[in-house]
Amino acid sequence: MHGAAKTFKKGNVVNIRYFLLVAALIPLISQAGESLFFKPKNTCSGGQQERANSWVIRLLNDLNQEKTPTIEAFCSELRATTNPVDFQCYASCESQYREYFNQVKESKREAEAKKIAVRQKEERRATEQQQAEAARVAALKVGQVKPANLKEAAIAYNAEHGGALASAPKIKPDGGLYYMNGKIKMAGDRPEFFAALSPSQDNELLANALRRSRGMGESTDYFAVVIPDQLQKYYFDGAKIEGGFDLVGRYVSNTKYKTVAGQEKSAPVFEAVYLVFWQ
Repeated sequence: MHGAAKTFKKGNVVNIRYFLLVAALIPLISQAGESLFFKPKNTCSGGQQERANSWVIRLLNDLNQEKTPTIEAFCSELRATTNPVDFQCYASCESQYREYFNQVKESKREAEAKKIAVRQKEERRATEQQQAEAARVAALKVGQVKPANLKEAAIAYNAEHGGALASAPKIKPDGGLYYMNGKIKMAGDRPEFFAALSPSQDNELLANALRRSRGMGESTDYFAVVIPDQLQKYYFDGAKIEGGFDLVGRYVSNTKYKTVAGQEKSAPVFEAVYLVFWQ
């Protein structure tokens, strides 16, 4: 009995020591297992944080700050839509991104201010131009300035476009003022000439190319021009056959002429009040 009791006591001692050793090792094994096999629940890895930063910067650059005016509102929306795995990456969103949020806000404010300034400058320029044009028109109408081109001459003389009269003259000339472009076709020693309608000098090349593409020749709508005394020197010094000109003239009469085919036709006659030859 004494030997058995002695053996039992020894066995108990061994078991107790074994139990104590295992109990001491359990926390270490648990901690090691967690670090080896499980991700910490309350941390954001370096790679996750880098991706999170890139994503937040992109969102902030595109953010409508009228709808989301504060960093707190932004971070709240961000957390509400964030994948749970990355949630901890935005734990300190307000403090982490507040400075960049304010920088973006200020940058957008400055950009909008520049847009407004540019728009206002353009509006002022447009207003000034309209006012200058209105003043110019008023001065043309009362004869304070001379017309610089046919468009201004039409305004100064309150003239209508007269191109349709070349193809269909009125039975009774109305004495009205008309403007048009033309090319001199026939002229002599007298202060008068026959002309064919023409596009303006600026549009001549385009109009000729268009006519050629359609197999059309030059206009056969003719009109006559009479040169008054005050314009005769200018006319004889500068007139050329096939030379182009801008005209404002008074519709004073009709005249007859014959085509190459022998057909008799009527043409309107204009007395020039404004005549400029093309350079």
